[in-house]
Amino acid sequence: TLSSSLTLPSFLPFFLPFFLPFFLPSFLPCFCFQAVRGKGAFLNGSRIRVSTSTKLKDSLILTEFGFSRESKKVDVWLVTAKRFFMRGIHGIRSMGSGVLDLCFVARGALDGLYAGVSGDGWSIWDYCAGSLLVEEAGGVMCAVDGAAFDLCGSSVVAGSYRHLEPHN
Repeated sequence: TLSSSLTLPSFLPFFLPFFLPFFLPSFLPCFCFQAVRGKGAFLNGSRIRVSTSTKLKDSLILTEFGFSRESKKVDVWLVTAKRFFMRGIHGIRSMGSGVLDLCFVARGALDGLYAGVSGDGWSIWDYCAGSLLVEEAGGVMCAVDGAAFDLCGSSVVAGSYRHLEPHN
């Protein structure tokens, strides 16, 4: 058994490369997501893959509203959502949980996600399990500005492709 004195940050580097199970809450009782570094991502024991969508017009994207209610930050979030709609996106959804969002991107049920555009992104507990799941399902992740994804960062873009082509 693991020592109770292990803290989350010191434990993560050991735990993440190997195996990460994640059970969804009671409203989805039969979903058990698992990822094994280098071995794939699984839902209830079956291999999962990210969406194959490459066009925004076919894409359903997730986002989270963030916790800030400062006018300037809310405006940034609204402008970003408007840009997606104006480029012909199929739709935008919000489920209220970062790790749940990443699970649904990993299984291909949703095509991508973004969070942290106004600077109030997720925390490490939102990214840990989900980032490994997305990567092992064949997805890609980066920061909102296009920089490499940082587990301790404040923004994320995740999906099947690094770039979804706009609708022409």
